[in-house]
Amino acid sequence: MLCLSSVRSLTLCTCLAAGTLTAQEGPHKALVMGLNGPGLYFPISNSAALRAEGAISYSSSGGLDNWTESLALSGMFFQSTSDALKMYLGPRVGFTHYAPSGGAAHEETLSGSLFFGTEYSLSGRFGVFGEAGLTYFRTTGSRLGVGNNTIQLNPTNSASIFNGVGVLLHF
Repeated sequence: MLCLSSVRSLTLCTCLAAGTLTAQEGPHKALVMGLNGPGLYFPISNSAALRAEGAISYSSSGGLDNWTESLALSGMFFQSTSDALKMYLGPRVGFTHYAPSGGAAHEETLSGSLFFGTEYSLSGRFGVFGEAGLTYFRTTGSRLGVGNNTIQLNPTNSASIFNGVGVLLHF
């Protein structure tokens, strides 16, 4: 049920964000592919942008159906814009929910990142980007114990360094 409502919300946000296509100069919205999942890029000005990402995955193992949903929002603050090359810094906040079938057990992860990236426009409609940064994770949840009793998991904290690449398709 949670998965279906998340799909509906993500679809609604995508449709609302698409807006009307115009032939104006300046920053354009874009579809983001790669790095943290599919998403949308929203320019705020020539020096700032937002990037919203979401992903849903499903797997089945040993008679259990497993759903994972994630959403994230990044702020990008451009430090330099030299021709087609832009360098930026930014924060990212993410949320991931994992739930096997049965509904009693679940796991939730809240994450925060700081990253540095570069974006290069190959044309007016297509660009590539690369990022590297540090992410902090806090995971909470519950697990099924003996006799289908729910056991609360102790919160865990971790950090990791990440890097990745992606593409932008402007519209």
